[in-house]
This record gives sequence, C-alpha cells and structure tokens, in this order.
Amino acid sequence: ADDLVRKAEEMKTRTAKGIHDFARRGQQDRIRAWGEMADRYDADNPRVKAFNDGIDAWVEADAKALFAKIDKAAFPKQASDAPKDAKKLAKEAVAFLQKEEDKLAAEKGKEVSKVLAVVVTGPWRVFKKNILGEPIQYNLPIATAVQTKSEKEKDLARVYLSTMLTREMKGVKMAPPYLGATVGDSYYIRPSALK
Repeated sequence: ADDLVRKAEEMKTRTAKGIHDFARRGQQDRIRAWGEMADRYDADNPRVKAFNDGIDAWVEADAKALFAKIDKAAFPKQASDAPKDAKKLAKEAVAFLQKEEDKLAAEKGKEVSKVLAVVVTGPWRVFKKNILGEPIQYNLPIATAVQTKSEKEKDLARVYLSTMLTREMKGVKMAPPYLGATVGDSYYIRPSALK
C-alpha cells in the first residue's frame, strides 16, 4: 500500500510538471485508481488515508488549471506570408485530412474526428531535396482543429500545428495533391475560439 501511494504521488508530481493536456484527464483517473488499490490492500494505513482524503481536491485543482489553460488558448490566424491561394489550399487540406481521419477510424476502430477548420500559418517550404540539392517535396504549415463527439460533449476541440506534404518527385509543384501531413505541437481549445 505504501509503495502504491508513493508511486501515485510521483505520478501527481509528473502530471503537475507537464503531462500533455490530451492525457491529463486519463492520468487523473489512473492516480485515483492507484489510491483506491492501496486502500484495498491496507485501508487503515495513515499514508493511504491521507492520500485518498486529498485526491478529490487535487484532481479538482489540476482540472481547474487545465481548463484555465484551455479557456485562454486561441486558434492561429492565417499568416501574412501565406500563399495567395491560402483559402483554397486550406479547403483542400480539410478534405484530405477528413478522408484520412475517416480511414483511420475505420481501420483502428477509433472514434471519428471531424475536421472543423484549417488555416495556413506560413509560406510553402522545401521539405526534401534530392542528391543534387533540387527540391523534391514541399510542405505547407497549417493549424487544424478537430473534434470527436465525446470531446464536443465536453466543449473541447483539438488543435494540431502541422504541415501538409506534397508528392515527392523531381519538378514537384508547391500545390496539392497532398501526400500526407506531419504533426508538431497540439493542444485543446474551446470550439468557440474558432469563430
């Protein structure tokens, strides 16, 4: 029981130091479960009692901090140096990404994410060059907002800062069709922040 509580306290510390927002609620549930397991082993242990007596307040404070961060989060605006056809490129990215989300959900049995918005956050850039130093693939930086049904019910949406990739070949143009996407940073926002 002591060991379980010690490990649960370590998980609390790691959570406070910066576990990713997408994993935070699940981590809170795991920490609570460890305290409950310790209680099943030794309900009279004073450390177990102290941990379990304080877990609700800790979860509430941690959730409050997470929700404050989410409430302040914003969706990026279109970059001033975005290509002239940025709106068209974003629309094509929405179609490509939604098709990929649907395919992933079907293959993995996951909840389908709906692509809510895409905005172009910079100019085209060279992503790969061939041995002669010629561009063979470009990428376009974007921000994408997606939402699952379960996250919609919690008034949440996810933002992914990523890039759309062109096909990979000599003479490739800075234009769709898109081959795929890379993902960088990600965070939660309120759907109202997309307006």
